[in-house]
Amino acid sequence: MIAASRQGLLATEREWRHVTQRVKLVPLRAPLDRSPRVLLFGGVNRIFVDGPVRDFFEQRGILTKTTEMSEFICFLQAEDIVRLGFCNGHIAPVEQGSMTVLLSR
Repeated sequence: MIAASRQGLLATEREWRHVTQRVKLVPLRAPLDRSPRVLLFGGVNRIFVDGPVRDFFEQRGILTKTTEMSEFICFLQAEDIVRLGFCNGHIAPVEQGSMTVLLSR
């Protein structure tokens, strides 16, 4: 999907069709060690669609793991630090979380 998205909307839509065709081939019953797994991630909007997305995959025998609300809470707490880092020219994450940047707030 990532590679297709770089080529535009039509390529992405075409890839979605291929993905859905492959998902249909997943057996609905299989031993746990042979079951496909999907990591779903997202921001705060993810909590509003988690149920239907999880149901979609699990009805097809695909195990899901979603990130928790804590991901968004960590983002909220760190956002002003990251913004300050960007303003001061600190682009790399290791620089944004450095003590120098944290203490210069």
